[in-house]
Amino acid sequence: MRWVSYWRPLEITTDDASGYRHPWQISLRWAGERDQWEAQIFRDSYVGGPAAREVEAPAMPWRRLPRVTRTRYGDKDPRTPVSPWVSDEPLIPLPAAIWRSLGKDADPVLAGSGETIPQPLLDLGAGTGDELRVDRVEQTFTLSLGGSLAERSRLRLVRALDIVLHVERQRVRLDADTAGELSVVLDLPAATAPYVTAQRARYDPALVPGSILEQFTAALDDTGIDRRLVGRVYLLSRPGAPDRSPIDGTWQPYVDQGLFWNPQHRTTRELNIVEPLRLRFPTGLAGGVGDSLIQATLADINERDALASLLVSQASVTGQYFT
Repeated sequence: MRWVSYWRPLEITTDDASGYRHPWQISLRWAGERDQWEAQIFRDSYVGGPAAREVEAPAMPWRRLPRVTRTRYGDKDPRTPVSPWVSDEPLIPLPAAIWRSLGKDADPVLAGSGETIPQPLLDLGAGTGDELRVDRVEQTFTLSLGGSLAERSRLRLVRALDIVLHVERQRVRLDADTAGELSVVLDLPAATAPYVTAQRARYDPALVPGSILEQFTAALDDTGIDRRLVGRVYLLSRPGAPDRSPIDGTWQPYVDQGLFWNPQHRTTRELNIVEPLRLRFPTGLAGGVGDSLIQATLADINERDALASLLVSQASVTGQYFT
């Protein structure tokens, strides 16, 4: 038994037989024992900055963690889900609930507003979706089907999801005290480590605000999270699969890679606050008859001036990815 325990391999790892793998490269596999697809990101994936930072994968049960992760925790089951590092190469679960439908069995969309399917997938037999065209003048609508009934019977179904990188940073927030005075507050990030998620919603890059009003609105809606698309994953069914067919191991995976190199992330803080006026008026004049009216007028002026001062102020925290 000592001889067997000495020579028995505890873990076997392999490199990609096709050769070089770039950082953030996504690989997919079907896990039949769990009846779901799983993704793995190549281990040499980090986020740079003042120093290279490990990236956390979605939390998972202890039994699903890679051995290197369990060793780092001292092989003690914390009884709660643990977030492994991407460099540990965990198998990220992709359950059926987070895949969105594209193509022929997706819900119809307004013409020109839906998500397009990449041309290589169309060349492989994926079907385009149905489009709804609305004529506001004639008050009519037309449903355009993606091909004839015979063509649709041979098309392949399409499912997609996005794997997104998140980095949390400081954010600007407006705060009002008990006196109703507005101030600019910097909130610290809730998470210190970058992390990735697999999401059903399509990733759309944030628009860069142009006008002062757009910058002001962006500051109000700032979540303090900078996002970057790692890759968009697609599944293609067999040709002629019925609509709403469940995902299984016969579907073919394809990856539209969005990130190829380890990105740097930096934060820019710009604080140039124009203090608002604080108008006050003595009360008690004329026996206090006009106190309520004067205070209401002053409150309105001060509120408008506070908003104006925020508009001309430059208080923002922006994050940027670059390679």
